[in-house]
Amino acid sequence: MEPIIVHPVAAANGDFQDITDVLVMEWFEYKKVKFVRKSTSGVPLLLQLSRGQTWHHGDLLFAGKRLMAKIQFKNSPVISFSAKDWKTATDFCYFIGNRHLPVFCTCADLCFQVPYDGNLYDALLVKFNGRIQLTEGLLQQNNMLHLRLYTK
Repeated sequence: MEPIIVHPVAAANGDFQDITDVLVMEWFEYKKVKFVRKSTSGVPLLLQLSRGQTWHHGDLLFAGKRLMAKIQFKNSPVISFSAKDWKTATDFCYFIGNRHLPVFCTCADLCFQVPYDGNLYDALLVKFNGRIQLTEGLLQQNNMLHLRLYTK
């Protein structure tokens, strides 16, 4: 079966709550420019990003005027950290930044997440004395710290 070319991408809104077909993506694929993937119902879809665009959890994929699927990012293992103050938050972000990993800020009360890495997890446990938790979470690029700083 030939892949169906989907575009444009539309942000989800209340009109499309009952979408059953889903295209599953990993958090790090949010900038993937062109690829073919099957939806959960087995329909092959060809996805193409325009310059400067990114994929978002909940985006709707259309072929012409026909709604094909909704993008759903998978939950993944994350290292969570809740800072007690701005100095600790800065220490954490600097420590992660030196390892060239993205930092996600998930709430206003200094909560941070990074994708799981075994060596980093061990190092963070030592450096931040048990304030590190390993959880499952949804990493979305709109919570990526550098994007939040530069797009507001």
